[in-house]
Amino acid sequence: MRALLMRGLFICAIFVTVWILMVMYWRSTNRMPTSSEVVLYLLVLPVSFLFGLWLIRKMTVAVTASAAAGVAAAAVPQPDDVNPPAHDDKQERTWTLAILAGALRSPHGASPDELATALKSKEARLELDTELTDSNGFPVRTGRISDIDGDAVAEVIAAWLNSANMQIPAWTAEQLRALAMGSDVLVDLVSQALTHPYLIDYVNAGTTKRSSIELPVLQLLPVFPDSWPSDMRKTVASWFMHLIEQHGWPAEKILISPMMTSNRTEPLSLIDRLSVHSHRQSLPCFCLMIASESFIGEKSINQWDAAGQLLKGKGNTGQIPGEGAAGLLLADQNQATLMDVEFPAAIHRIAQGRREKSADANGQVSAELLSELAQDALLIADTTSDKITMLIADSDHRGSRMTELMGLSQRVFPELDFNDQCMKIAADCGAAGAVSSLTALALAHQEAAVNATFTLCTSNQDAFDRTAVVIGPFIKATFDTQATASHIH
Repeated sequence: MRALLMRGLFICAIFVTVWILMVMYWRSTNRMPTSSEVVLYLLVLPVSFLFGLWLIRKMTVAVTASAAAGVAAAAVPQPDDVNPPAHDDKQERTWTLAILAGALRSPHGASPDELATALKSKEARLELDTELTDSNGFPVRTGRISDIDGDAVAEVIAAWLNSANMQIPAWTAEQLRALAMGSDVLVDLVSQALTHPYLIDYVNAGTTKRSSIELPVLQLLPVFPDSWPSDMRKTVASWFMHLIEQHGWPAEKILISPMMTSNRTEPLSLIDRLSVHSHRQSLPCFCLMIASESFIGEKSINQWDAAGQLLKGKGNTGQIPGEGAAGLLLADQNQATLMDVEFPAAIHRIAQGRREKSADANGQVSAELLSELAQDALLIADTTSDKITMLIADSDHRGSRMTELMGLSQRVFPELDFNDQCMKIAADCGAAGAVSSLTALALAHQEAAVNATFTLCTSNQDAFDRTAVVIGPFIKATFDTQATASHIH
């Protein structure tokens, strides 16, 4: 609002200034201007002047953005720019990344520790929503987060977009809620990234000396909802980059991760691709991954209801709408060692597969594939089922997903108590797309790092795709040593 007011005052000042100057000129020459001169000098002239200023600013912004993109692109070499060493399949299966920090917003807590405590206490309940009803007028059970102010974030982003001469998207209420949560989680993770030991020296160094300081490029990997159009994704990605810079990370050291263009939007798959890309190309990895989603709004409820997706009554075939945000700060061995955080964890390579039959189809759901993937994930991490102390899944409460998860537990982890040692994120927090998977990883990091134990994360929300991965304590020996030359100079 303030930006719009200032812009209006500036335009008025230009017009008034031109008018005063022209009137003074006409009075000094003792002549009466013609109608065409009045239109030309009192209307066309100030409009042309304003248009010229706008055009100059647009060109300046474009040149600056192009230069920043060029610097960032040069900082992270692409596959064609390097000559990566060869790796065999066996060696590639041992590659890992470090999870340095996790952050989240959920209906039962604003941090991994708060959410884990709530889930373990069995006091996490999803209540009937006081604002939303189904087509029959009955209240809907949701995973609403009570303290989200979408209007406030809309005003802040609108002011920023106006100052950058960027178009303001037509946000829905759900998108603004997701944006508010995502911004909060991003700031939490940026505060962790700002503890990098090279940052202060880089910021204080002169422009000519910065190239000798090995501060890594901070990659931003946002996981957007499938329903968001491409122009909105670009706007939100730019907003996130602005927040990162605003909080102290140098603009020329921020880059949208190449993984953002991937067709896969499942967080476990994206992290695996990020790990492979970094290791194969011998590139440093310092990445902030974030997802945010909200289905808490009339538009989403109506869509779910019309599609038969909404939980009604006591059945277990529908889903409970949820919302939230979650993110991770990921790093390679060198960056993890430099950061020296108190509780890092290692995320191993994933095991993934695809069901032949949809889990939403009629009939019994087999846990065979998910069990095989879990066993493969154990082999990849070079550990055994008895070392796993917690099973964390993005599963919701639908009978098909619970049957599959229980089958996995009985087949592979019979020693685990399914009620006390298995967290089901979407079942307890509501369905929130990719947020449920990233929340599971944030909780797995909490368990593995703080308690020095191994945790298995699984994803079975999709009708076909299945994924499993082991999160364990950070052990330097589990990483390939990367040469110092691979750091960004």
